[in-house]
Amino acid sequence: GFAPARDVACGVEVLQAMHHAGVRPAPSTLAALVEACAESEELSELVPLLVEMRTVADPQGLQEAYSVLIRRYGAGRGAHKAADLVTRLADEALLLDQGLFSAAFQLCVAS
Repeated sequence: GFAPARDVACGVEVLQAMHHAGVRPAPSTLAALVEACAESEELSELVPLLVEMRTVADPQGLQEAYSVLIRRYGAGRGAHKAADLVTRLADEALLLDQGLFSAAFQLCVAS
């Protein structure tokens, strides 16, 4: 487990170790890792984790992880929640990729 629930540095270390070992994390692993680190009030605190996540994950894994972030950090309801997170991530660090848009699209279709 992680020391405190929002230990983003520990999450980054886990992803780096997986990358160095040649292990691609399963989508559920990424979602669980983001969930464990998503206790912070500020989305910006997760940026180092998201940057590292993008080096080891495939689009499906990213989609699972971003779904967690949309639920936790998106403001509003339904499609507005997804749009809010996309905008905030673009403002934070330009972390726009296929996984994020897939998660946003999935939420919009479900709404």
